[in-house]
Amino acid sequence: MNSAEALETPSGPSFKPCRLTDTSNSNILYAECSMWHQPLDHEKPSGRTIELFVTKIPSTAVDPPEHALTLINGGPGGSSIDLLVSFAPILQQVSQHMDIIVLDQRGTGRSTALDCENMSTDIDPDTIDLARETKKCLDSLAFSPVNFTTSVAVRDLENLRIAMGYEQWNIYGTSYGTRVALHYLKRYETSVRSLTLDGVLPPSISMGSNIAIKSDSALRTLFQNCSLDTDCKNAFPNLSDDFGALSVYLKENNIELRLRHPLTNELTTKSVSYPDLALIIRLSLYSPEMSSLLPLTIHSAFNENDYTSIAVSALAFEEALLDAMSYGMHNAVMCTEDIPFHEPDETSNSKGEETYLGNEFLSSMQSICSVWPAGKIDNDFKRPVLSNIPTLILSGENDPITPPAYGDLLLDGLSNSIHLIGTHQGHGIMHRGCFTRIFSDFLSTASVSNLESTCIKHLPRMPFFIDSLGPAP
Repeated sequence: MNSAEALETPSGPSFKPCRLTDTSNSNILYAECSMWHQPLDHEKPSGRTIELFVTKIPSTAVDPPEHALTLINGGPGGSSIDLLVSFAPILQQVSQHMDIIVLDQRGTGRSTALDCENMSTDIDPDTIDLARETKKCLDSLAFSPVNFTTSVAVRDLENLRIAMGYEQWNIYGTSYGTRVALHYLKRYETSVRSLTLDGVLPPSISMGSNIAIKSDSALRTLFQNCSLDTDCKNAFPNLSDDFGALSVYLKENNIELRLRHPLTNELTTKSVSYPDLALIIRLSLYSPEMSSLLPLTIHSAFNENDYTSIAVSALAFEEALLDAMSYGMHNAVMCTEDIPFHEPDETSNSKGEETYLGNEFLSSMQSICSVWPAGKIDNDFKRPVLSNIPTLILSGENDPITPPAYGDLLLDGLSNSIHLIGTHQGHGIMHRGCFTRIFSDFLSTASVSNLESTCIKHLPRMPFFIDSLGPAP
């Protein structure tokens, strides 16, 4: 479907001044906001509607162009408005030249969120009946999740463009948001002026055992980098072996700790076991800052019986995930666009089993999707995207979930693209170093030609913490 085939011109949002914070309440954004109604089912435009939340940062330009920037967050299940709030300081230069319009994707954030209490992808399937918990989640939802997939969400974004009178979008997508951006491009190519894909999830990739394999590869790279760093190697000479031994111990033992909760400061009891270690490893690898703490955390736990860092980090990550993610929407996407397309390859499954994460994520999602209904998906959803729209592809060298190889998969189909890789970087890099300036330059010209990017060769590596005081002097 192209823009000419969209629904008749929808009514636009009515904006009012608003004050926004992200889930951590650490960032504040003053903007304009609106609740905007769209059909629950676009095939039934006169039927039931849902509320979608739209935010606008008006351009300070005297005569802003008839194109605007929009952001799409990852997850799936993350709030794009929260992403906007966290990015607001680095988008000030962009707002001098164009409006910024961000829609919380249906089922996330402030847009009829499909939230499931106390349910996440890190539930231990050995201790919880996932099928039963999934059924409870489904029963608690106000809407059937079948209309909360990518194929449906891109129609909301196109209707918003039409309603607000913009000729085209400049789209920035990160992680799962790159999948949304690519599918929007496939459906509405003439509505796109430029595309920025940060941490690419190509349509051909179905997330499953590859999550464990890619994350394990990133962890092994971390161990190797520590062994090549004099200070890290001297402080943690047996890091890989220590991790292996610690893993075995925590799989067989639970460590009871009494400590202050990192977010509430209230005294709480935390039982540390292997899933906690796996959780903090997986999520820390997303960020160079958090990755730099992992050798010290592993060493302290195994050699000094100090599990405090694991406990505190696990509590913080668990809380952050539940606050930031709408797991009903996450399940709606995964059970429609990923798990049904997972091909049980004996080699990949055995490789996944050998990783520190094992196949728990895949088996957990398979249990969830055995109950969760498959949603709407376009027939060509998994096919490669072919376009000559200017596209900036960004990847972190050490990204544990969407590695640079995923970005390379798009180059043949996107004939007017450039792929920039941030050395020493993790997942999502537009806000890192000079990438912000590159992104701004790209938006101003909508061209990958003559894009000055030599600065990315000089991105520093985050030094490893060797003790509680930080890196070596």
